Amino acid sequence: RGLEVDFEVECNKGTYIRSLAHDFGKALNSGAHLSALRRTKIGKFSVEDAIGVEDFIEALKA
Repeated sequence: RGLEVDFEVECNKGTYIRSLAHDFGKALNSGAHLSALRRTKIGKFSVEDAIGVEDFIEALKA
């Protein structure tokens, strides 16, 4: 198994993160790919403002 690197990117729409990982590998004369991708914000929506499934279900019942 190869080396794994964690990194964060703050970007605008149209940024291809998978391509960025590929470019990292190319710049290092190696291969690279994403093993995971987590979007934490899009537009006005943020993980910080998210609620859990249980709270969502309760809100639907109200």
